[in-house]
Amino acid sequence: VQAQDDLVNSMKEDATKQLLRVSHNHHEYKNLLKELVVQGLLRLKEPAVLLRCRKEDHHHVESVLHSAKNEYASKAEVHHPEILVDHDVYLPPSPSSHDSHERFCFWRCCAG
Repeated sequence: VQAQDDLVNSMKEDATKQLLRVSHNHHEYKNLLKELVVQGLLRLKEPAVLLRCRKEDHHHVESVLHSAKNEYASKAEVHHPEILVDHDVYLPPSPSSHDSHERFCFWRCCAG
């Protein structure tokens, strides 16, 4: 059990390091955000969602919404979803190499 726990923790640390690296490449990071939005939409399959992000990513997220909606609608063969980006509640700031367990995305369905 300890070996499995160590492996999972190691994988988390590696993923965080990769995310930190990607976040420094503007084009690559915006593409990652778009793909995360599309993936979230494909998993939720809802016509309207509330998306929360880090305050520092807010403008990047807003800039990829149009293309993310188009890609989702094309892949899922549905109408474009309504995505509301939360302007009041933000996720914690970017993780550092010392604190690698922050969350990057949070979704909530808007349809009741």
